[in-house]
This record gives sequence, structure tokens and C-alpha cells, in this order.
Amino acid sequence: MRYGRVIVSVVLPVSFLLALYVIFQFKRENGKIDPVAEYIKSADLSSPESQYRIGCNYYSGSAFFPEDHKEAVKWFKKAAEEGYRDAFYMLGDIYSEGDFSSEPDSKVQAFRYYWKAAELGNLQAMCEMGRCFMNGEGVEPDPSAALVWYEKAALQGYDWAEFSAGFAYLRGQGTKPDKAKAEDYFKKALSGKNPHIQFFIAELYAKGDLGGERFDEAVELYKSAASQGLSWAEGVLNHLRSEDKLSDSDK
Repeated sequence: MRYGRVIVSVVLPVSFLLALYVIFQFKRENGKIDPVAEYIKSADLSSPESQYRIGCNYYSGSAFFPEDHKEAVKWFKKAAEEGYRDAFYMLGDIYSEGDFSSEPDSKVQAFRYYWKAAELGNLQAMCEMGRCFMNGEGVEPDPSAALVWYEKAALQGYDWAEFSAGFAYLRGQGTKPDKAKAEDYFKKALSGKNPHIQFFIAELYAKGDLGGERFDEAVELYKSAASQGLSWAEGVLNHLRSEDKLSDSDK
């Protein structure tokens, strides 16, 4: 299962925005201005955080930065060379499913980057380590190792790791099936009110995978996910309405 990917959105610091505004006001009558060059000149390029921030702005694009993933990778690698953990995570994502995912051994590269980020404490990377071990992506499949990584991140409150650990216990992946443990992890995962997690657990409730059909609980989760804009959940609710399976209060 691929987790809901965290979209990087790094806002330029206010101090830099103000500096750029002053530069624009001063130079606007004197020809062309390159805002990216001005930003980079203003940044502390010896700082891995600044290098990472520049990479994020290139990766997502911003008011001043064009979207340029190759340039982003260059800056992420600079930050990673300085041991910046989130840069390792972003490189893992890019090699796993981004512009570099078609390169030879890209999955192995992604796994190595995730591993480094996870060792440095990045919770998303820990969850990706679990996914890689579970699916054999960039490494030999090892469901037991996957569960270790899921639980390591789950113990620190990462909702996708809590969901993934619960799913592993439910299906007996890397461990004996244990619906009680699965239920416990699912309840923890639901506390974050992540609409995608709500939807997936609603599906399990509706199908009776946790012991007996729990239709009313499933509907509540669908409603919560739909209220947060998740179209899948709204689609399920519309289908249930068309079949007249919802109570008047749920309609």
C-alpha cells in the first residue's frame, strides 16, 4: 500500500520576501531581475536547511521559483551531503516514484535514501521503509522487518504507520493475525482524522473485516472523510443514497 504522499510546500521566509520586494522596487526600472538568483544570493548556502529549502521551492515551484525537479535534486543532494534528514526523504520519494524512478536501480537508490532518513528520525521515511520491506521494493521482501519499521514510527504517533501496523496485524503480515491489536492501532490512526485513513478503515468496517459488519461506524467515517473533501468517500455515500441504504439523518 502506498501512503498518502506528503506534498512539500515550503513558503519563502518573510525576511527573504521583504528583501526581494525592496530589490524589485529598487531595480525595476533598471532592466531584468532574476528573483531566483536574488534569493539564492541572499541565502546562507553553507546551511543544509537553506539548501533543502531551495530544493523544495524548485520541486514544488513557487511565486519566484520555476518547477524544476532536476535542479531540486541537485539542492537536495547538497543538503543530504551535510546529513539533513528531510533531504534524504525527498530524494527517496523522487527516486521511488518521481522523475528519477525510471532510472536503473532507482528503487534500490530510493530504499537507501529512505533508510538514511529513517535512521535520522524521519517518521515518513520509517513508514516507507516498512512499505519497501513489505512489497520487496529495492530490497528483498521481509514482512517482519516491515512491521518493525511500522511500529517504530507508530510508537511516535505517525498516523500512517499506525494504520499500516494495524493492517499488518489484521492480515497476519510479518506476525500472527491479531484483530485486537489491529483494532487498537486503527483507533490510534483515526485520532488524527486523516480522511484517507478514515476511508480505508470505513471500508474494512463495511466489509466486516474486523469482526461483524459495522455499517453505522463505516458511514460516520465516510461522512467525516467526505466533509474534508475526499471524493472517494462522497462517491460511496452517493451510492448508498441511491440504494436507499442511509437513514434519514445520514442523508
